Amino acid sequence: MTTTQVLDKVEVCQPIRCEHFAVFPLKSSQSGTGDYLLADEAMEQELIDVQEASEEGSVTTIVVVNRATEGVLFIEGESLLGAKQDRVLNATVLVGAGKTCAIPVSCIEYGRWQEVSTKFSSGGHVSPHHLRHRIKKSVAASVAAGHGHQSDQAGVWYDIAQQQRKLRVGSRTGSMSDSWQRYAEEIRRFTLGVAFPGDVQGMAAAVGDSILGVDLFGKSSVCEHAWPRLLGGYALDALLDDSGKANVDVAGVEEFLDEMRKARWQKSQTVGEGEEFRSEVGLQVVASALEWNEGLLHASASAKPKP
Repeated sequence: MTTTQVLDKVEVCQPIRCEHFAVFPLKSSQSGTGDYLLADEAMEQELIDVQEASEEGSVTTIVVVNRATEGVLFIEGESLLGAKQDRVLNATVLVGAGKTCAIPVSCIEYGRWQEVSTKFSSGGHVSPHHLRHRIKKSVAASVAAGHGHQSDQAGVWYDIAQQQRKLRVGSRTGSMSDSWQRYAEEIRRFTLGVAFPGDVQGMAAAVGDSILGVDLFGKSSVCEHAWPRLLGGYALDALLDDSGKANVDVAGVEEFLDEMRKARWQKSQTVGEGEEFRSEVGLQVVASALEWNEGLLHASASAKPKP
């Protein structure tokens, strides 16, 4: 089942609201797409090694060695901590069973290039919307130009610095993880206030009168696992927005999804297993999807942040 076929079968549920933040659960009739592990599960079970690309390291690339008998899924925007500097995934990647894969990443810790661990650990959060959009849009341009999944690294550092200035986060190394730690209690409040409703495959997130983005997974169990991680990023966006009550309704999300359905999805270079597709929905939204085993693993769309 292709991404557009899955989108055709998505039902937008009534929103779960917490202050001026709203999440619209998305239900899909798509069945599962085979067996695979999620990255943090595989790390906890010591089935994979996530490490620097070499002894010298590379800001834009890390290496995953998968010793498991199943594939391992890394989700776009997922944070990884340790090694020479903290990173974030530039794209959703499925690393095949028994394979070694170089994965494109962005640095989210400007002021450190010193090894604190030989391997990365899971950061437990997906990047906030403004950062995901910056990376997603620049990666789309890089892929289209034949340069691989490279991001606007200078822009990533700028966005983190701006966010930390606005939220008054002190960080010696300019690390995104310091923002999550500083606002851990607020993030927990949003996570508890917008708990996973069960038996859904995705979410659309809105703050104030703006839809920030959409994530849709192939399995409800994967969505449940990713749910609090996604909220950890969106919570920081909510803290930056003081526009008041969340005014987006189901019809607004339906319209957003309809634009995704109508968009022209183009096959692009894929990292790891499966097939990657990308699309620009008008001038404001960038989207991508990873399909595998005749089904969707993960599709996401990010709207341009408000100035």
